[in-house]
Amino acid sequence: MDADNLSNQSDQTAKDIQPGPEDRVVRPELEIEKLPLGVGPIIGDSFHILISNAVLVVLVGFVPVLLGELVKYVVFAIGPLQGLEARWGFGINMTFSLSASGVVDMIAYAVSTALLVQLAYDAQVFRPIRIRRYLESSMNSILPLTLLSLAIITLFFAGSVLLIVAAGSIGITPLLTAPLLILPLLWLCAAVCVTAPAVVIERVGFRGLARSLSLTKGYRWPIVGTIVLATIVISTLVIMALVLISFFAAIGGASGIVGFILAFVASVAASTLATGLFSILFTLIYARLRAIKDGLSLREIAEIFG
Repeated sequence: MDADNLSNQSDQTAKDIQPGPEDRVVRPELEIEKLPLGVGPIIGDSFHILISNAVLVVLVGFVPVLLGELVKYVVFAIGPLQGLEARWGFGINMTFSLSASGVVDMIAYAVSTALLVQLAYDAQVFRPIRIRRYLESSMNSILPLTLLSLAIITLFFAGSVLLIVAAGSIGITPLLTAPLLILPLLWLCAAVCVTAPAVVIERVGFRGLARSLSLTKGYRWPIVGTIVLATIVISTLVIMALVLISFFAAIGGASGIVGFILAFVASVAASTLATGLFSILFTLIYARLRAIKDGLSLREIAEIFG
């Protein structure tokens, strides 16, 4: 009997001294393994969305750029029409025109990116495509995206200059420096690639760049691999498409103005689809990083910010 009581008391004592959840120490070696980015599914879904919505992607990507080109044409025509070259001098007038042209390009890019990000997101969560709503909500993203695009371009330029100077200081010629720039610039691209989705979907405004740096931390090299693989695939498809179009145009006897129009339309469509693919790709990378780091599914993000 005493032995039984002693055994029960020992069991109770063992239970009492077991550590509770608050007493447990999480060791680094026991932490959950980092989840993979999922390069294959991201690229596959990106091409699926692109092919399923090819006409819309071309229109959404091309119309803002076309309007931007028209605005640039007007800007370049203002100088000669108003006699500004005579008053300002050719150099000042050209500087003004080129600066205005650059601003217009960035605004056009911001608009098309904002539209494509929303289109890609809705397509991924199987929501209907709503172009009118995209236009309305894009208005709040244009200024942050334009200025952040300028900041990113400045980062790339400064990074390139620093790398060239550093390479030159140790005796590497500019010709050999160019290949050395590729990996650092791809890494930088990976670091900032989800800036636009963060601005458009989370509506974080000018904090989009910082948000991108935070989300991509720890996943930049897998993102580099994703970008390189997508670039190889889309470049191959674009080249094949242009060759086929040129071939059929030649067989059909298209020449002169008709041939020029066909070549122009084909090149614009191809470049717009390529740009659209990367907007879609970066949107899906953003969604995957949110799922990994914030524990939010696509549908949950859409419900919160949609």
